Amino acid sequence: MVDMSEQPRALTGSMDLSKRAHRLANLVRVGWADLTDPPASVIAPCKNRIEMTDAGAVIVSDGETRPIAAERDLAEAFAEAGGSVIDLVFRDDSCIDLSFRLPDSPLPDLERMIDTEIQFRSPFNPGTAVWIWVADELPENEWHIRAAVALKGPVQQMVAAAQANGLTISTVRRDGLVSFAAKPAWAVPRSQSKASKIPQVLRLPLASLAVFMVSAIALIATLGLREAALNADVAQAQRTLSSQATLSATRQTFSAAREASLRALLVPGALTDALPDDVWLEQLVIDGESIVITGYGPSAADVSRILSTIPSLADIRFVSPVTRDNSQNLERFRLAAGWSGEIQ
Repeated sequence: MVDMSEQPRALTGSMDLSKRAHRLANLVRVGWADLTDPPASVIAPCKNRIEMTDAGAVIVSDGETRPIAAERDLAEAFAEAGGSVIDLVFRDDSCIDLSFRLPDSPLPDLERMIDTEIQFRSPFNPGTAVWIWVADELPENEWHIRAAVALKGPVQQMVAAAQANGLTISTVRRDGLVSFAAKPAWAVPRSQSKASKIPQVLRLPLASLAVFMVSAIALIATLGLREAALNADVAQAQRTLSSQATLSATRQTFSAAREASLRALLVPGALTDALPDDVWLEQLVIDGESIVITGYGPSAADVSRILSTIPSLADIRFVSPVTRDNSQNLERFRLAAGWSGEIQ
């Protein structure tokens, strides 16, 4: 999920070159942001928080709720609970919920489009409102945006009071029929906010994908150098038909290996295009005509069923027992499949 605090999915094999380029740029931008600051969606809620409700602002500290009668109540309440980090939470009808879709675009353009659309759809004048939003990437190259818009005055009063009392706002959360968290610039100091607002929906972990890409590029470069040296040997050994035949066969072997490595680059994109957003991969191993996939999802059986719809995969099977991660309420699976070497 994106608090544009999260990330886009991997590249697919059917995209044109421009879409591939901006998706790769999105991936690098989001990956760097997540290395420096975790997305809001993975930060645990604070036990101390300011809640904006229909009846006004209240302080919740160690399970005790009290109305905020004056700014000094902030310091008094949280001094008793200990700690200096709090959340700001919108509850009930203290904000207006928005939901809409936008086409896939480079991240800076997408962020500007989202803010413009929120201002257009909000009943408040942009100068009198603040908002938070998250975005989920859809399979059809679109983004589903969810936003919460509130009047600026009461919210900024609470933010200013908290900061004046030495309290740091960790995240801003919407708690209702739709719940999500974000780290907007108006609540989180710039030194603590992320450079990017796009979420972490990439199925493969960034480090694993980077290692895979670097390894594949290194393999292609090595094969290219070997083929160049082999061509020189072939030219020199043309006087002998037997040597020429041997070298030609070797050259074909290297060319086939290089083509296989190029096709392997398309596998992560094909998998992330087919799998739903609530499934993510921990490891992907491609060995000749077989693939081993390790990851997490709500239902391992559903993952196996979805993979069976990919024409280039066959003989899909579990190679280890399915286990459950109770902390995430997800099943950990390890699947193997035969691969034709082509991505339709």
